[in-house]
Amino acid sequence: MFGGEADHNGWGAYELSNGEIVSVAEYLPDPTTIGWMTRWYHTSADGELLTEKDIFGFGFAYPRKLLMLSDQRFLIAGSSARISDARNRPYLTEVNAEGEEQWKYMYEYLGVDSSTNPLGEALDVDRMPDGGYLVTAFVTQAFPLSRSITLIRTDEVGNPVWVQPNMGLGLVDRGRSAVDNEGNIYSFISSFKWPGTPHWLTLQKRTAQGDLIWEKDFAYLIPDLRVTDFILNHANELVVVGNFASGAHANQAVILQYSPEGNFLRERLLEVDGWPSTNISSVIQTQDRGYLFVGALSDPINNQFPFPPMDMWIRKTHPQWGLEWEKIFGIGANNMDVLHSVVESRAGGAIACGTSTFFWEAIGNEVVLLKVGPDGDTLGIAAPYAELDWQIFPNPAQEIAYLWARDGEEWLTGDAPVTILVYDMLGREIFLPTQVQNGKLALDVSRIAAGIYTVRLSVQGRVIGQAKVLKQN
Repeated sequence: MFGGEADHNGWGAYELSNGEIVSVAEYLPDPTTIGWMTRWYHTSADGELLTEKDIFGFGFAYPRKLLMLSDQRFLIAGSSARISDARNRPYLTEVNAEGEEQWKYMYEYLGVDSSTNPLGEALDVDRMPDGGYLVTAFVTQAFPLSRSITLIRTDEVGNPVWVQPNMGLGLVDRGRSAVDNEGNIYSFISSFKWPGTPHWLTLQKRTAQGDLIWEKDFAYLIPDLRVTDFILNHANELVVVGNFASGAHANQAVILQYSPEGNFLRERLLEVDGWPSTNISSVIQTQDRGYLFVGALSDPINNQFPFPPMDMWIRKTHPQWGLEWEKIFGIGANNMDVLHSVVESRAGGAIACGTSTFFWEAIGNEVVLLKVGPDGDTLGIAAPYAELDWQIFPNPAQEIAYLWARDGEEWLTGDAPVTILVYDMLGREIFLPTQVQNGKLALDVSRIAAGIYTVRLSVQGRVIGQAKVLKQN
């Protein structure tokens, strides 16, 4: 975990050929005097911080997407502002593995009237097959109030080749684009006419020159779905992920798949036992043609104060979305922990990047890096509570919950100098009797109310594991 002296949000990470990891985050050094900034982290394969560097852009800058071009070349898309006017504009920069800027470009008015006081940020960036890049950006105009998506085709150093402005309806809240091998551009846009009205989904296909081929609206087929990410899979089919904002499936994540012509193929809700709310942030397709999904889980029905705590969530599926493995990580009993991005590791596992927000200590948000093996085993988590090897069984439990944990190479038994802390869904510490049965640590959960509890295990004051247990009556 990185940060601590200021608010940090992790937005992307990649593994280098030597196993080391680079990542990018936004951070707020001082909310009273300065805007959001960009920080670059370079860590060892085990998550140990090697170097860090601030990236200033044109004065202030914050990231939204990280794209790896090679071991020494990375693109960061986001927003930057000059200190003189503090107006955010879409921004693209190339950095090396040490976070040193090679070139940068700020996109000014993007085809809209400058008198409307436009602001903006780059949300996404992708490679074009014949060279250069495609940037997908927000543009907000104050007079009259509107927010739209703009596509920017650039050359190899960020100079605009063409600009396609004013995409979307009313107020856009999400926009993502992907490019196929022939240079055709697919854009998925989530918008609404006014705050509080249902979301309107638009899918467009354009040529490499930006000319519209076709456009389809899905508002009546998928009411109030907020698209968070979409990709083209190996067959050039569109895989869309998002979260329902209202209706029968409110607070649940969904996967949708469309043909290259925009025709609906299939869908599936992403449900996790014991978690009413599944929030999905990002999706990628893996080399075996399965999928990796990341996001967060929460229980807004039973826990509302101050906000529903959230646990990081990563799921690996087969090509037809059947579950292969799933991991849930909680950094703190009352944290809002979420994974924002994921890439496949060179060993066939996953490298995920996200944020942990702790409400009860004045440390703000911090960056979390997660490394998972091909079979879903945890290889490392750069966070204060490192979940090395941890199980609670049975889970759900009714009478006794056994703890099976390892500190390094040593399995912990009832003779180990361990401390077990248990928290309810409001973050309150509760006392549970502990036992030793057949050399295993055990918790007596028979007298507590049904619900989800956080169990934290420490050895001589050092927290080595944390997990959830579902108590059933």
